[in-house]
Amino acid sequence: MHPISQKLNRIKSELKQKAEKEGAIRKRIRESLEKIFGADNQKDQFVSDFYMRSRTLIIEAKNKASANEIFLRRGEILESLKGTVREIIVY
Repeated sequence: MHPISQKLNRIKSELKQKAEKEGAIRKRIRESLEKIFGADNQKDQFVSDFYMRSRTLIIEAKNKASANEIFLRRGEILESLKGTVREIIVY
């Protein structure tokens, strides 16, 4: 094999592993939000989307009231995601 194709294969495998790890973290966050807010449809009532940036969970709320509710429950969210998330930003 050529060195370029070896390097390309290594990069592909690293990206695949990273995507699987992020998928697992995203699934854990989704399950925690469903547990805190109740049913899945109630979670969707509050949370529009969420992102993860280096141990910071960024939650996009549906409106100001939803953002306030999420902000008030951030302690519960941090407790349920112990070790994965250090900080929560709501907007």
